[in-house]
Amino acid sequence: MTTWTGPVRQRRTVRGDRPAAEAIADAIAREVDRTASLEDRAQAVRELEELLDRVDSQLDALRLEQLTAVRSLRRQGWSFTRLAEATGLPVARVAALVRATRARRL
Repeated sequence: MTTWTGPVRQRRTVRGDRPAAEAIADAIAREVDRTASLEDRAQAVRELEELLDRVDSQLDALRLEQLTAVRSLRRQGWSFTRLAEATGLPVARVAALVRATRARRL
């Protein structure tokens, strides 16, 4: 398997079983391995660009859903601390998500 040597985003630990996240990570790892083995490197670039575009689109949908859920909980009166405790996210991350909901006017 080819190892990514670019900037590393800190992984957040979230409570609960995450089979979807593991399946997605495994699928991406398989795709990296598959494209790394292509002799036609231009083809690898094209395929990876297409994959990245599709993944970015889905990540945007995930982020929007996360922000929508945060907005819903805040409207129910949940404090930053309660949100942090319930989700396992740091309070600073909860605050950033709340700011993002405001910035997007959700």
